[in-house]
Amino acid sequence: MSDDKKIIARKRIIAFLSFIIIIIFLGIFIGVMYSAIEMIPIPQGFETKWVWYLSDPFSVSGACPWGLKILIFGALMLYVFVGLTIATYIWKKGQRKLYKWVYGEEIE
Repeated sequence: MSDDKKIIARKRIIAFLSFIIIIIFLGIFIGVMYSAIEMIPIPQGFETKWVWYLSDPFSVSGACPWGLKILIFGALMLYVFVGLTIATYIWKKGQRKLYKWVYGEEIE
């Protein structure tokens, strides 16, 4: 096998390993987010958190107020943004480090 084909094969292996690392990271990240959401208690008179969150606070007594809806949605969007930013960093910068750890040489 020529050096070019060997390098291309190695890059594909490193890309696949990076993809697996990102999937594992995002799985753990989503699990932590789900655990944080599960810590919110269900208010009295509502079947689930979704019913409480999606109910109109003007017509249903005890429903999630609009300010809290915006705060929860904003926090979840920030959480998703941070997770995707870290995943992008792993993809861009982590491949070079992973290549050096696995093969002991710098990638071009």
